[in-house]
Amino acid sequence: MKTRRQAWLEKRNSRPLTRSQGPVDAPPPLRRRKEPKEPPRKRARRVKNEEPGLMRDLWAALRWMRGNQGRFRGRVAEPSVLSMDEEERQQALKTALESDFPEDKEPFLFVFQLRDDMHAFLDACAGQQGLRICCMFTETVC
Repeated sequence: MKTRRQAWLEKRNSRPLTRSQGPVDAPPPLRRRKEPKEPPRKRARRVKNEEPGLMRDLWAALRWMRGNQGRFRGRVAEPSVLSMDEEERQQALKTALESDFPEDKEPFLFVFQLRDDMHAFLDACAGQQGLRICCMFTETVC
C-alpha cells in the first residue's frame, strides 16, 4: 500500500513541466481575450461657473501677495476688478480678453509703489508659479 507521500510524489512527477523548467508538450493555456475598453468619457465642462484663466491667476497672485505683505517695502494696490460687482466684472473680463490694448487690462493691474517690489512679485508669481498677471509700478523720485 502507498503512503500519502508516495502518492503525492507520483502525482507531482506525472505533471508536465512548466515553461520555466523546460519544453512543454501541452499547448499553452488559452488566455482570455480582453474586450477593447471604451475611451473614458469626458465630463461636460461648465463654462458658466468656471472662472477664466485670467481671474484664476489673479486670485492666486492675490493670495500670494496677501500672504507675503512683509516682503514689500512700499504700498501695493490690488486690482480694481476685485471691488466690482459681478456684471461689471464680466464686462471688464470680456473687454480684456477680446482686446489687444493694454488700457483694457487696467482693472486687472497690481500697482506697486516700488520697482523692486514689483520684480519680487513677478519672480514669485509669474516666474515660479507660472501665473499670467498684469502689474506696473509708480515709483516717484522725491
